[in-house]
Amino acid sequence: IGRENTMLIVFILEAGSIFAVTQIAGDPILFVIVFPLVFLGYGQLNTLLSATTGDLFGSSHASANFGLVYTGKGAAALFSGWGAAAIAAAFAGSFVAPFYIAAACDVLAALLAFFALKPIARATLARVRKASEATA
Repeated sequence: IGRENTMLIVFILEAGSIFAVTQIAGDPILFVIVFPLVFLGYGQLNTLLSATTGDLFGSSHASANFGLVYTGKGAAALFSGWGAAAIAAAFAGSFVAPFYIAAACDVLAALLAFFALKPIARATLARVRKASEATA
């Protein structure tokens, strides 16, 4: 299926799950069903980002490159809670708006994975394959 196609599927699933969170207020059964789907999207980042980083930037500096990816992920984790709280405060304390924004960001990430990342990854892998065939 491929990494980028998997990202597309998981990000869309996560966007739908995050939207569903805004619709299940007061239903503990749906809460238990929906939130694991939200976190499924976060788990895919751990596996797919390392492989995609290696594909795009090679293995010679994989640790440093992946460290930068995780530094960005850590910074997002640090500031996203504050940002969501600030947005919620602007909307009378409701976290619906931050959830909508997160779902929209997931849809954007899915589209970028499919329409931007996939062609870049394919071109990079083709260039590396061509270079390795020329030296062989």
